[in-house]
Amino acid sequence: MQKKCKILTFSFVLVILLISFTCFATIWYVDPLKLIHKPFMCKDTSYDNVNFVVKNLIDNEDYDSIILGTSLLSNTSAKEANKVFGGKFLNVSIWGALTNEKITILDYISKNKKINTVIMSLDQGSKPLAENNFISLNKEVISTYNFTIFDALKIYLQNKHLKHIFNFSCENTKINKDTPTTWTYNESISNRLGSFEKWASINIVQVVNINNTLKDATEKISKEEFSYLDYDFNKEYLDKNLLDVFRKYPDTQFILIIPPYFIAQNAIYFQVYKNFENAQKSSLFYLIKQKPSNVKIYGFDDMDFVSDVANYYDLIHFSPKISSDILGFVKNDIGLLEEENFEQYWSKFENKSREFNLKDFYEKFLAQANKKDKKRI
Repeated sequence: MQKKCKILTFSFVLVILLISFTCFATIWYVDPLKLIHKPFMCKDTSYDNVNFVVKNLIDNEDYDSIILGTSLLSNTSAKEANKVFGGKFLNVSIWGALTNEKITILDYISKNKKINTVIMSLDQGSKPLAENNFISLNKEVISTYNFTIFDALKIYLQNKHLKHIFNFSCENTKINKDTPTTWTYNESISNRLGSFEKWASINIVQVVNINNTLKDATEKISKEEFSYLDYDFNKEYLDKNLLDVFRKYPDTQFILIIPPYFIAQNAIYFQVYKNFENAQKSSLFYLIKQKPSNVKIYGFDDMDFVSDVANYYDLIHFSPKISSDILGFVKNDIGLLEEENFEQYWSKFENKSREFNLKDFYEKFLAQANKKDKKRI
């Protein structure tokens, strides 16, 4: 009897081990999210987590240069960058990425690959040049680039993924490898370009967000109740988290782009926030003055196109045409910021922003938005 029990116990354990092995082997082989290895089945499919989309491309594509930005560079074409600069570009931009998150991605890539050129954004509205709280990392971004097979198994054991594994199928739709994290695929977004009427009346969420931003700004200006941004010039931050990184990769050419916001957004910075000029101007000039020879910095906020609402989806996001134009500007060193021309650039940028009439613009926006649906605002 005892011997029989041992045999039954052994058989039970063996069956469990075989089932577990079969499950894990199936997960490993199918790997629909492409988390574990180069895909055998799901080679061109995407996943709704943008961090995994980017990591999968980083791990599996052939490239020697990258576009590393936020949503403001997500629509920059890797194919066009190839034609303009040469090489093989991959766009690995992450929506809302902080500077430290971009550097995490760069360090991850550089462990196994030499990168010739990095086109990277310095998004002034999200504090990249003076971000005091460096430890405020997006844990999801950081964990994505310290990924283990056990992390993958945890994700796959979630019910929503099991059906794809055991049906031997792939998740979601084919990925656009040219602009893998683009957000312009939605028709309601694409239709927002071309005129003020379209811009102010398409998407209710954006209309409400823009309205609240403009309303708050105009009220503060009229009451002379000015605000302060939660950052300032921080030499230590710039040294540690930008300049030291550029020096760490001396054979990589860094092209730093200050994304050109719509003039109304820049007007808010200059007219509402008392310390914006010191924080942004001092930080940017310090970078320009201290940058190593493998770094170029470009700014376009002094150009005329930033005043044309037809070029923008909202207060900061510009059209793919502007993304394309920026590549051409960089190729011809248009907008290149140096110590010698910085004051001229900043003066024109500041004057345009301070002279812009936010109150008139807000009233025009409000009238147009209310034409379609008076309940929208």
